[in-house]
Amino acid sequence: MVKNKAALTASFILLLILISLSGIFSRDLWKPDEPRVAEIGREMWLNHQYTLPTLDKTPFLEKPPLYWWVMGISYQLFGVSDASARLPSALFAFLTLLFTYLIGKRIGGEKTGMFAALVLATLSKFSIISHRCLVDNALIFFVTLGYYGFFVAYDSETSRGKWIGYNLMAVASGLAFLSKGLVGPGLIIAPPFLVLLIYRDFKEFKRIAPQIGVGALLFIAIVTPWIVGLYFTGGSTALREYLLQNTLGRMLPSAIRQYMEGHQHDFFYYFRKLPESFIPWIIALPAAILFLVHPPESVEKRTLKGLITIMLLFAGGFLLLSLPATKRNLYLVPIYPLCAIGIGGWLAHVCRHRNSATALERWTLLILLGALSIIPMSIAIGSIFIVLTGIGPDGIQMAPVIQHLTPMLVLIVPLGILAFLFLLNKFLKALKNKTAPSCLVIFTTIILLFLIYHEGAVRIMNPVKSIRAFPDKARPYIRSDIPLAGYNLDELTRGMIPFYTGHYINEFYKLSRLIHYLQSHPEALLIIPAQETGKLPAKLRERLELLVGHDYTCRFKIRLYRVRATPKGTRPPLPASPEPETKPSQPGQGI
Repeated sequence: MVKNKAALTASFILLLILISLSGIFSRDLWKPDEPRVAEIGREMWLNHQYTLPTLDKTPFLEKPPLYWWVMGISYQLFGVSDASARLPSALFAFLTLLFTYLIGKRIGGEKTGMFAALVLATLSKFSIISHRCLVDNALIFFVTLGYYGFFVAYDSETSRGKWIGYNLMAVASGLAFLSKGLVGPGLIIAPPFLVLLIYRDFKEFKRIAPQIGVGALLFIAIVTPWIVGLYFTGGSTALREYLLQNTLGRMLPSAIRQYMEGHQHDFFYYFRKLPESFIPWIIALPAAILFLVHPPESVEKRTLKGLITIMLLFAGGFLLLSLPATKRNLYLVPIYPLCAIGIGGWLAHVCRHRNSATALERWTLLILLGALSIIPMSIAIGSIFIVLTGIGPDGIQMAPVIQHLTPMLVLIVPLGILAFLFLLNKFLKALKNKTAPSCLVIFTTIILLFLIYHEGAVRIMNPVKSIRAFPDKARPYIRSDIPLAGYNLDELTRGMIPFYTGHYINEFYKLSRLIHYLQSHPEALLIIPAQETGKLPAKLRERLELLVGHDYTCRFKIRLYRVRATPKGTRPPLPASPEPETKPSQPGQGI
C-alpha cells in the first residue's frame, strides 16, 4: 500500500514536470514581453552585471533581478536560446504546482492536493503565463510559498512549527520582493492578517509577535544586498528610480501615464476579467463556493476551515490587487493557486461521493464535460475553415499557419471527431444515470487539450507569433564594424535585435541627436518603425536605402535602412583641395 502510494505520488510529480515543460522547446520568442525579458537576462549573464538590469545597454529598473539571476544560470548551463530563456518559467511553474499540491494536501488530503494542482495547471491564464518568459512566474511561486508557510504555522501547535512557518513567510516575502517589488510581500502578509482579523484569532497574533523581529531581519538580509549593490552600481539616481518611481510611483493615480501607457483601469477591472482568465474552471466556482457556504456533514471540520481560509485569502488578495491604479490581467495570477485549492477541495469531495452529489454539483460537472466535448470538434471545423478561407484575426497574416495546418488536417479532423464522440458518450451516460461524470475523464481531457496546445498549436502559430523574422532578415547587414542606430524604438525591438543578432543599438529619441550621430557616422544603419520614417527630414529620407523590413501587424512595422553619405544617384562633392595620395578622400558629412 505504501509502495503504491509512493509510486502514485512520484507519477503525479512527473506529470507536473511534463505539464510545466510542455511547449518550452516548441517555438521562438513571442511578443510583446518575451524578447525584452530574455535580452535583459542575456545582458546580465554576458556582462556579469547582477545588480543593475539593462536592456540594450540601458538601465532597466522596472523590475528587480531575481528572475534574471535564474535565467543567467539557465544560459550558463544550456547556452542562450529561446528554450533556455523560458526554462526559469518552467521551473517556477513546477514549484508553484508542487506547493499548491502541498497546501491542498495539508488542508484536505492527497486527492485535494492533486486536484488543486491540476486545476491550477489547466487554468487558461496560468497555463499561458507559466509557459512564457515572464518575471511574474517567480512572483507567483514565492507568493504560493508564503501561503504554504502560513498554513504550516497556523496549523502547528508547537512554537517550533510556528517559528518555521512564519519565518518561511518572511523568506518568501524577501524573494518575492526581489522578483517584482512590494506587491509580493503585500500579497503574502496582508491577506493572512485580514483572515486572522476576520476569525478574531487574537491569540495567534500573540504567537506571531515573537517571530516578527526574526522575520524582519530575514527579509532585510535577503533584500538589502541587492539594494546596496544597485546603489553602488547605478548610484542614487538608479535607487531613486526603482524605489520611488517604479515601485511606489506606480501605485499613485497621478503617475499612471508614465508607465506602459498606464494600464489604468477602474476598481472593478479584475471582477470583469476573472471569468475569462479562469477558463475552464470558472464553471465550477459557483458550486465550490456553495459547497463552502453550505457544507455537507461528511466534510471534516479541519478540512472545511482550511478551505474557507483559502477562499478568504483569495478574497483578501483580490481586493488588495484591485486597489492600485495600474492593473493588468496577469497581475491577478499570483492568487490563482488559492482559488484552485478551493475548487480542488470541492472536486475531491464530489469524486468521493459521486452517487450523492447535489443537482448543482452534478450539472456543473455535466456542463464542464459537455463544453470539453465540443472543443475537439470545434478545433477540427475551425482548422478546415482557416485552410479553406484564409480568414484570421485582423492584422495577422494566416498564410504561414495554413501552410503548417493543411497537412495536419489528416490528424486533426478524425481525432477531433473521435474525441467528440467519446466525450459525448460519457456525457450522455452520466446524464441518463443522473450521476456526476468521472473526474478522471474530465482531468484527462483537459490535460490532453492543454498538452496538445503547447506542443502542437504553438508550433503551428509560431510563424505568425514569432518575432524572429526581422532579426533574421537584418542579421546579414548588421556587423560590428558598421554603426547601428535606432530611432523611437519600443522595448520589443530593443530586445529582439540584440538577442537574435548579438549587436546592440545606439538608441535615439530626439531627432536632433539622431541627425548629429548620422553626420559623424556615414554609411550607418538605421532601425526605425515604418510610421516614424515620414517624420524624418526630407534631406535625410533622400539618403535612406531600404535594406529589409517586416510587417508583423498593421501597427507594428519595422525597417532597416542604410544611411548613405550622399543622396541616391548623386556623387559626393569633390574636396576643396587635392589630398595627398596616401590619404583617402572623405565622404560628405552633411545630412
